[in-house]
Amino acid sequence: MPRLAWAVAFAALLAMPFATPASGTPPRPEVLLAGLGLALLSAVVPWSLDMAALRRLPARTVAVMVSLEPAAGAFAGLLLLDERLTWCAWLAVARVSAAASGAAVGEKVDLDLGSSVRSLVIKESLAASPGQEGK
Repeated sequence: MPRLAWAVAFAALLAMPFATPASGTPPRPEVLLAGLGLALLSAVVPWSLDMAALRRLPARTVAVMVSLEPAAGAFAGLLLLDERLTWCAWLAVARVSAAASGAAVGEKVDLDLGSSVRSLVIKESLAASPGQEGK
């Protein structure tokens, strides 16, 4: 977390000279403090939580959680900002989430299916040749 926090602070310092001419007045300290808080909440904290989840949870679980982030963002925009998405945008969010979830969960299904097919083939070959089990 400290490296990302320093990177965000450094990026803010690099962008500061361009912010002053655009508004015509230098930014007030409370605005700078609010901007720093916003930068930390929107970049550093979520990234740190993602990294902590990757260390503690199985990769498949993290993949499903990350695939739901677009939906969570859309709902947060709806509830907190009163942002109305079109039905096409909601459909896009649902498709992205479903595809990512399916890819993460589908891998396990393929592996289980493969082991089931192998065991079925072995059982059928043993059943097809009676009397061969003891040899």
